[in-house]
Amino acid sequence: MVHCWAVWNNYDVTMRQRLRELPEEIRLRIPFGEMDVDVAEHSPLLLAHNVINLPALILYRDGVHAQTAIGLRTPEQLAIMMKDLIRDDTEELRGGVPA
Repeated sequence: MVHCWAVWNNYDVTMRQRLRELPEEIRLRIPFGEMDVDVAEHSPLLLAHNVINLPALILYRDGVHAQTAIGLRTPEQLAIMMKDLIRDDTEELRGGVPA
């Protein structure tokens, strides 16, 4: 999971805090990273993953891009999205919950 952020976007501070507050069972199973969208070298990846607004999360499952989630999410919505990534079955990714 990659949190795409910018220093000028106050919603990113809230998203970062909510990600840090996810249950330990989730945080221990999902690698978390962050990407500053204002770094020019990141533009190709951001474009390829349709990061069109902030905050944004690029979600991967088994190393493959599963979803790009745009917009601030509630803690409950984040937990659902992350649990989808670590589930053990072969169901389709639900895509999280709308903001």
